[in-house]
Amino acid sequence: MKRQITALMALLIMLVLFSACGSEKNKQTLQEADHSGLTEDAQVTLEMDFPDYTGKEEWTYCIFSNDAEQDLCYGLPEMEVLIGGTWYTIPEKEGTAHTMELPYLSAGYRGAVHVPFSDYARDFSLGQYRIVVPYTFGTYTTDKGWDHMATAEFSIVKKAKRTDYQPFVGQIYEPDKAVRGGVIAISGDRIYGEEILETFFYKALSGVPCEMRIVYPELDLCEHYVYKQGCYTIQSYEHRAVTTRCYSYVYIDPATEDLTFTNYVDPDQAVQDGFSVSEPEDVFALDVVSEETQAYVQKVHQKDLTYGPVLRVCLFGPERDVLLVRMDDAYMIGYDNNGSGQLLEIDQQPVSIRAVSETAAVVQFEKTDGSLESRIFDVEKGGFE
Repeated sequence: MKRQITALMALLIMLVLFSACGSEKNKQTLQEADHSGLTEDAQVTLEMDFPDYTGKEEWTYCIFSNDAEQDLCYGLPEMEVLIGGTWYTIPEKEGTAHTMELPYLSAGYRGAVHVPFSDYARDFSLGQYRIVVPYTFGTYTTDKGWDHMATAEFSIVKKAKRTDYQPFVGQIYEPDKAVRGGVIAISGDRIYGEEILETFFYKALSGVPCEMRIVYPELDLCEHYVYKQGCYTIQSYEHRAVTTRCYSYVYIDPATEDLTFTNYVDPDQAVQDGFSVSEPEDVFALDVVSEETQAYVQKVHQKDLTYGPVLRVCLFGPERDVLLVRMDDAYMIGYDNNGSGQLLEIDQQPVSIRAVSETAAVVQFEKTDGSLESRIFDVEKGGFE
């Protein structure tokens, strides 16, 4: 018995010491936040993707909206904590480095600002925090500096509120129960949980990771959507089988006015250029979004048409993709493999590209006799097999 008590006391002492070490970062002296000279503009807003976090997440995400009539440039976000009614700046960890980018946000558009918890020299205890983003309209100059700021508050709590999606096999299809579980239900001509649908596209079109699930009771169909790093992954659960598709773009089909997922920047133009655009491989329609979402999709889509690749095929996730870029009359094929890649000029125009694995896509070329030639492009090998 004495030996058990001694062991218990030793364990308690270790826990006390560990707790003291863990909170050592919070004992450092914080500097009161100083934003003198910076003003806020009601047309430029910053909002958190969630109102609360636990502090153990890897990232926080903000939606940065510019509803003013001019473009803006913005700087590195800062993290602050509210103590006794006063905001204090949380310092970054020693050795934290940043690239010399100068991001901008066009008038009338939204963008994502992401901030990693791990960059800061603090244990995020329960309380109130905020992100501060400095910005300036027009062109930023070092002598002028920043003259505006936008802020977004959030709480650190023990358990953050998130939707706990059930396995497909246990998903409830009854509309009212589905919505209570954070799932959209489409039954007949009615949408249950439309606000969930709109929130998903609001975040995704801003570049913020998000997910949603839709059930169709009459069809015995369940679809799960995930947006991350420019990739829409859609899993369909039907007849006890799961089908996974990935898409890079959304646009409003001019013929049906449906919101449509695709890997082509402009599917109609791709057809005119000789590409084989087919259903359901290359396009996937969803016709239940609001007019507001449709209008913003059109706006973003028209902007995308002015630059970028002809086609982007995600290889079953956001980390790897194959790109087709048109430069004058020449085509180049490229890839992204976890942040590394290159563009390669090709002497033939592909007519289709399909993902076949997490690292490879099959590329089809039309030969002079009209037949098709298939070649495998592997991103890990950095070219065709």
